[in-house]
Amino acid sequence: WLGAVVVALQGEEFSAFGVSSEDGGIHLLEVPAGSAAAQAGFEAGDVVQKIAGKPVKTVDALLEAAGKIEKDAGTQVIDFVRAQASRSLTIQR
Repeated sequence: WLGAVVVALQGEEFSAFGVSSEDGGIHLLEVPAGSAAAQAGFEAGDVVQKIAGKPVKTVDALLEAAGKIEKDAGTQVIDFVRAQASRSLTIQR
C-alpha cells in the first residue's frame, strides 16, 4: 500500500498498539523513505484504522478504501494510531 509493507493486526498485537480488536487496523511494517506512504507522512509502526470514515480491518478493506481515494476528487481523512495515540492525515486528491 503506497509502497509500504502492511499486515492486519491479530492476537496480542492489538494491545501492543493500544487498539481494540473491535476497531482493528492495518500495521505498516515498513515505510521506505521516498515511498508514497512516507511522503504522505506515515511511518513504520503506524496502524491505519479508517479511510474516509470507513473502518479498515483487513488488508483487502484497506486496498478497497485506498482505491476509492484514487477515484474521488477532494480530500480524504485517514485515521491511524502512532505510539498508542490517535492521529489523522488529510490527503488531497
